[in-house]
Amino acid sequence: MKHRDYRRKHVGAVAEENFVAAVVVDNDDAGKPPISVSGIAQALNMPRSNVGRAVNALVDQGRIRKEGRGYVTDLDFFAERINADYFKNIQKAIITAARELQNMG
Repeated sequence: MKHRDYRRKHVGAVAEENFVAAVVVDNDDAGKPPISVSGIAQALNMPRSNVGRAVNALVDQGRIRKEGRGYVTDLDFFAERINADYFKNIQKAIITAARELQNMG
């Protein structure tokens, strides 16, 4: 699995990848069959060529994988990260912020 260095990408490319990933996740959550590049492009009203580049990047990153003629979320990618230190730090920050907000009200 390759990891992309987002510092070297412009914000538009990163945003497109995240939009595409969100459509794949939503499709999976709805219990639908794997979604095609054309299906993603239609859902986002985005050129198929842009979606194709984003899909290839997401596959390279391990965030999605090809299944049949479409794409699904690669749950192993997320499972590997759930116990990462940075994720635990994010959880702590959210809990701290929630407590502070609760104390304000």
